[in-house]
Amino acid sequence: MKKDELSPVKLSIILFLIAGFSGCILSFVYSITQPRIEGNERLEERASIKIIMPAVKSFKQEKDCYLIYNSKKKLIGYIFKTESRGYGGLVKCSVGIDFNGKITGVKVASHKETPGLGSRI
Repeated sequence: MKKDELSPVKLSIILFLIAGFSGCILSFVYSITQPRIEGNERLEERASIKIIMPAVKSFKQEKDCYLIYNSKKKLIGYIFKTESRGYGGLVKCSVGIDFNGKITGVKVASHKETPGLGSRI
């Protein structure tokens, strides 16, 4: 056996160290970026609420429903989070309904449909 050859045990240890180091780096980067990711999700959520129900001035979240208020702190409607099975997976939507039973807007939050074909929803 040559001196410069690595045994399978040494190769396994090297691979284990590389994988462990990579995992540590990924978890460190995730812990730094997590607050920014959550902040961007909240901004996107508020923007979609404004699209679904334009008269919104404030809202309150309760489980899978938002209570929508106008400038006079009067409840004017609800936005429900819904999901249904599509061809490629779950399709998550938000649907706004006012007190007259009228749908004020629908926004697709996420889907896994085929780009260009199923994504036209």
